[in-house]
Amino acid sequence: MSKRKRESIKMIGKVLGYSAQTGSGVIVDEQGQRHIFSTNDWMSSTPAKRGDAVDFILGDEGAALQIFPAVSQSQTASGDSRAGKRSDLWLAALSVVAGVISLMIVLFDDEGWDRDTVAGFFMLVLIGLAAGIGTLSNGLLGRRVAISGIVINSLAGVIGLLSMLN
Repeated sequence: MSKRKRESIKMIGKVLGYSAQTGSGVIVDEQGQRHIFSTNDWMSSTPAKRGDAVDFILGDEGAALQIFPAVSQSQTASGDSRAGKRSDLWLAALSVVAGVISLMIVLFDDEGWDRDTVAGFFMLVLIGLAAGIGTLSNGLLGRRVAISGIVINSLAGVIGLLSMLN
């Protein structure tokens, strides 16, 4: 007699509690049933906390498996799993602003550059690059803006280096 694998049941619930010390927690589903989970099944980089809405799969013994923070209607509509966290956009915007200022300095400053000007210019370029790369590496909102900032800062840096060599 062959064993049939039970079909995965997708559930929605909320975290009732979580302990980092034990690496386990409890989720309550929409019907009020409680399901235990372990840290290994938490599929988010941010730790679980009480009240988090989650999507999960019900395991054979009633445990919650493959737990993800729930995606709200606004997030689904925009296709962005971080919608509503617009505070992350400032880092990408900083990259673009620093790049535009750096580009304006290198293109429109006709006076010779002294040591302080060179240091300030490249500091601004590095800040813009760091902000853009930080946005990309953290997977934050504003990835396209960050890429624009990285390109503008790189362009300003190259033009600045070439103008110093001439």
